[in-house]
Amino acid sequence: MKKIVCVLLTILTTTFAFAQDVIVTKEGRKINSKVTEINENDIKYKNFENLNGPTYTMKKSEIATIIYENGQVEVFNLSMNTTPAPQSNVYNTTPYTQADFKNAKTLRNIGIGCFAGGLGLSLVGYILAVTSWEYYGGYIYFDGGQAVTGSILNIVGSAATISGIVMWPVGQSRMNKIKRANPQGFSLFENEKVQLNLALGGNNMKLKLNF
Repeated sequence: MKKIVCVLLTILTTTFAFAQDVIVTKEGRKINSKVTEINENDIKYKNFENLNGPTYTMKKSEIATIIYENGQVEVFNLSMNTTPAPQSNVYNTTPYTQADFKNAKTLRNIGIGCFAGGLGLSLVGYILAVTSWEYYGGYIYFDGGQAVTGSILNIVGSAATISGIVMWPVGQSRMNKIKRANPQGFSLFENEKVQLNLALGGNNMKLKLNF
C-alpha cells in the first residue's frame, strides 16, 4: 500500500511540474505561468497560481527562454548577460599596500634564512655524529656527548630547513601576487632577485644570500 501511495505521489508531482510554463527573464527570474499569446514584440501570460486572474504582458527583449509544460524550450535571448562588466584600473582599486609587500618579502627572506641555516646546522650535526666514532689502536672510541650534540643539531637543522621550504615559496607567491595586482606599483617591486650561493672548499663551507 505504501509503495502505491509513493508512486501516485511521484506521478502527481511530475504532472504538476510539467503542467506550467516557466518564463526565465534575462536577470534569471523564473515566473510560473501559462503563456496565452506570443506576438512580434511581446508575450501575454497568466500567473499559474491565479489562472482566472489578469493577463500580463512582457516584452520579448526582457525574456531569455520559455520552458513550456510539454518540456519544449523556446530561446529568445541568451546573450544579454554575457557582456563583461567594465573593469576599473587594477592599480587604483588594489587592496594591497606597501606594508603587505614588505610583510610578504620578510616571510620569504625568513624562509630563505631558515632554509640556508637549517642546511648548515644539519651538515654540522651530521659531521659531529659521524666523527663521534673513532677507530684507534685496534679499539673503537665513542664520544657520547658529541654524538648527542650532533643529533640535536641535525634535528634542529632539519626542522629549520623544512620551515624554510614552506615559508620561502609562500612569501614569494604573495609578492608575485601583489606585483601582478600593481603593474605600475611600488618601487619595492624592482630588482627583487634572490640568489643562494653555496661554496665548498676543503674543510670550509660558505653560504651567501643576496636579496
